[in-house]
Amino acid sequence: MIIRGAKALSIDDPIGFELAEGDQVQTGRGTLLEVRLLASGAIVKLAENTTFVLRRVSSSETSLALVYGRLRAKVEKLSGNQVFKLAGESAIAGVRGTDFGMDVLAPRTRDATAPRTDVYCFEGSVMVTALVDALAGSQEGLESIPKQFIVSAGEMVSVQKTKTASEAIKATIETSIEAFWKANDFTSSATNPVAAPESSTIVKPQDQGDVKAAALPANPPAAFAEGYDAGFMAANAALDASTLWAQDEMRILRKAASRQKGGFVAGGFIALTGVGLSVAGAILSESGDTASGSTLTTSGMVVSGLALPFFILAIAIGP
Repeated sequence: MIIRGAKALSIDDPIGFELAEGDQVQTGRGTLLEVRLLASGAIVKLAENTTFVLRRVSSSETSLALVYGRLRAKVEKLSGNQVFKLAGESAIAGVRGTDFGMDVLAPRTRDATAPRTDVYCFEGSVMVTALVDALAGSQEGLESIPKQFIVSAGEMVSVQKTKTASEAIKATIETSIEAFWKANDFTSSATNPVAAPESSTIVKPQDQGDVKAAALPANPPAAFAEGYDAGFMAANAALDASTLWAQDEMRILRKAASRQKGGFVAGGFIALTGVGLSVAGAILSESGDTASGSTLTTSGMVVSGLALPFFILAIAIGP
């Protein structure tokens, strides 16, 4: 399914269909899909039950987002200032030319607060920026610390957030991941492209007859098997295609809103303190102690004035 402008498109023949920036592509059960990005020469393959968004495709930049599911990309060596990046729930992968993949799947632990994000490399290397919460127990998850890894062939980085911890771990690729993509490898390559009209992005479906349940690794983790469909449906239900924001953009907005709120709270507290001092000074002056009253009133005015920079800063850093 392809969603454009919050509407599902009706497509009789998807071969050679041109995707536009902002399009959301969803694969269902038993369906694998290959998308060719002609501008960068990359091929992107989506596993079943995957939701993917084409953020930006141009001669200089390719930006993709994986909402949920499994994705693999084979990127030809880029030149000059070309950029290719893929964003997931808790990580961003940037490459110059490699064969890599990303999973955003249902967590394997009960106390997890977000889908687990895995970034892995089959060939070349990947720069992975893991978004790890500074305050793991925070319900809002406002603060994130970017943690960078260089992932080489045969390696992966896993990012999992729970109620009590938030961590990114580098390790060797799990055998289940290797087995899955070995059974569902690319059906086309940069040197053997599918015929298509002149466009920036085309989509090539894999023959569904080649997709079988037996292609999955034997005895996959129970949480993976049971949570795959449920996680996909939950992510799809929560996604509003008409107001889709990138994960990193949302984090920036939440952080700005948090800082703005803190600025107003601090400024308000200081201003109230100043008002309290001024009121106390006025009471002393009325009772005849004009010297002490004048001192408190002056102090209240000064303290109230100190609140002004906090209000200005809060307005300036607002989202």
